[in-house]
Amino acid sequence: MPITVQCTSCSSRITAPDRLAGKTAKCPKCSFTFVLPSPDPGFEVIEDDEPVIARPKRKPPAADPGFLVVEDDRPERPKPKKLPRKRYVEDDDVFLPRRRSSAGSAASHTRLFILLAGGLAFLAVLVGGVYFAIDKVKTAPTETTPSSVPLPPPEWKTFAPPKTTFSVSLPGIPTASKESNIVGAGMQTWELTDGIWEYKIVVVTIPKEIPGDQFLDQLTELSTSQADKDPGVVESPSTLGKIPARQFAFVEGEAHTMLRTAIVENRAYVFVVICKDKPLDPKDDEVRKFFDSVSIQ
Repeated sequence: MPITVQCTSCSSRITAPDRLAGKTAKCPKCSFTFVLPSPDPGFEVIEDDEPVIARPKRKPPAADPGFLVVEDDRPERPKPKKLPRKRYVEDDDVFLPRRRSSAGSAASHTRLFILLAGGLAFLAVLVGGVYFAIDKVKTAPTETTPSSVPLPPPEWKTFAPPKTTFSVSLPGIPTASKESNIVGAGMQTWELTDGIWEYKIVVVTIPKEIPGDQFLDQLTELSTSQADKDPGVVESPSTLGKIPARQFAFVEGEAHTMLRTAIVENRAYVFVVICKDKPLDPKDDEVRKFFDSVSIQ
């Protein structure tokens, strides 16, 4: 018989199955907790000698009781453990493990042999291919791109043009002499470009009516006229071979220029080296080879 109870907090009527008598429940409306009372059978039990036949209990249909059971003393049933499945055959009431037949064992051995043979064949083909590839790489000629091969440094050779009175070492052969006039005097010029380096040689025949020092000043002023104002033209004493000379260093745009001038008899000699990548230093190998190799007769 279901239990009908009224919530003492919100007066809501709640119906619950009699098996929950004595349990603590919570009102679904106001959440007030209370103990469910035992149901009143409504009749008096009289002794009866006749045996009572127990009838199988029927499970009531699942329904929403309309409340939440807070306390339940029934323990949870443990989950059954899964046991490994084993195969047995009955032999005189003794259970023995079932054995594989000889036919099945032979078939499995045959499959294992086939797989092993196939694996060994594949391994042999793989090793042979690797060996062939390595041998081909060893015997193949090595090809290198021109950019990966470092170029040897240029070989410096002595340059002594005919009908002149000077010689100098250069990393190549300069262009042929160019004849022109400058400040009323005949001039010969040779030029050579080697990467970022440029070399020039100028020989000027000085007119008799012009003093040598005055002519050299005019020639130097003309050669350095395009120099940048910062740092300007830096002048210092130097030599051309064994002859005293004047050195002028200046910057013209991205070109760093260093020239040395000297007068021998009625000729003015101008040797110029230009670098388009870095400032010049008299100790640079290119600068030192060029100026130190000058010989004027």
